[in-house]
Amino acid sequence: MVVELTALFVAIGSFFVGAMKIINWFSTKKIMDALKQNTEEHKSIFELLESVKGRNAQMNLLESVRNVAKGYMRIAPDERLKTFIDLETERIVDFIQEIITECWTEEIAYLAEVKIHIAKENAQKDSLRILGENYTIAFKIVQHEHLIKLIAGIHRLATDKVVNRKYERFRNVMETFTHDHLVGIIQLYIATKVKEQ
Repeated sequence: MVVELTALFVAIGSFFVGAMKIINWFSTKKIMDALKQNTEEHKSIFELLESVKGRNAQMNLLESVRNVAKGYMRIAPDERLKTFIDLETERIVDFIQEIITECWTEEIAYLAEVKIHIAKENAQKDSLRILGENYTIAFKIVQHEHLIKLIAGIHRLATDKVVNRKYERFRNVMETFTHDHLVGIIQLYIATKVKEQ
């Protein structure tokens, strides 16, 4: 009878150990499924936050460029130059909207270069139409110098190994270009006007 009771207790114990293993397996599976779901939800939230961060960076940059242009338009000596500065500013804004990214690659840099070339030709046509031939001849030289620096800055973003703060660094490149370019336009206009007198 003791042997039978011992066998019964061993059987009941084995049953409970087996039941506990099954319960533990289900619990572990539930926990793992919950962790997986949690990870996926956090990943989508992180991606959304990155998207919002990028959009905010873009909006801040566009506002900054427009504010820079407003400052220079106040000191522009006449309406023709103000019109040209306004067109150049919109070209810069359009470029930023088309090219801003957190994932800078050589392909993006070459795409930027193509877009810069198109904007360059349009700026030269507008310069000729609005400010005349004498100004445009000199403008092409100044414009070329500024665009070389802009393209170099964009290629640095694409080729460097620093992966954080690309938005801020792109902003620095674009703000520097905008300042230099608009100052150059105004200085050239004043110099051209002095030569014509």
